[in-house]
Amino acid sequence: VRDRWQRERFWGVRVEWAKALGANASAAAVDALVDALTAESDLRVLEGLLRACMDIRDPMLAEAVIERLRKRLPHRATMVAWEFLGQQRQEAPFDELEAASARESYNGFAQAGALRGLAATRDRRAVDILIARTRVGVTNNRARPAAAVALGTLARRLDKRDREAAIERLVDLLRDPVPRMQLSAVAGLEAARATEAIGALETFRRRVTLQEAVRVDAVLADLRQGGEPRLAGAEKELEELRDKLRKLEQRLEKLQARVEVDAGEADRTS
Repeated sequence: VRDRWQRERFWGVRVEWAKALGANASAAAVDALVDALTAESDLRVLEGLLRACMDIRDPMLAEAVIERLRKRLPHRATMVAWEFLGQQRQEAPFDELEAASARESYNGFAQAGALRGLAATRDRRAVDILIARTRVGVTNNRARPAAAVALGTLARRLDKRDREAAIERLVDLLRDPVPRMQLSAVAGLEAARATEAIGALETFRRRVTLQEAVRVDAVLADLRQGGEPRLAGAEKELEELRDKLRKLEQRLEKLQARVEVDAGEADRTS
């Protein structure tokens, strides 16, 4: 795939290759994705290429994405790039994400991506930033809803004190003057698994349209099912196992390559 990427003329094929490489996530696949990010110039491919990288945490891949951001990307590709960088967790470029979350962008795409990226870092410093970004007049209303959902996503992983602050802000947003923000607050409370906000959601439900009430009912039903603490722990363990597996696969590939090189040298000397 690495050799054929630039020779392939049909952009859809390159997108499918990117998906396959992202799903594989081996050391060789990551190298190929780095090469693709460096070489790709088709606007139709870049968003899909970046999305294919989303579940991979790798410093070389992150550096390639940062380099593409410096060279400018299309609006939606920029959005995905910031989301990907947030997924790098402790290695995420936090200061750059914070700066991008404050910059207005076309239709709010890039700014929303940076807000979601901040939540993806799971860094408690993002709490105050996201709370501030939900305020009227601080963030454009095209991107402000993303701040509410991102705050809920982050709250799910926070300790008690920070979680309480995030949930309180989301409950306040149920009274926001912008209807879209109210529904984004509902989505944020769902993402946070905020069972403590069930009463506030029930009150909110009584003052919305029937169509919106259906959505709130679905969230309430989901929250009442409970079982979140055990699920969150299982998700964390699964993520850690995936990281360990990917690192082991990368080490195995390097060892296999070394064995092949040594075998080739032995053949030449015999």
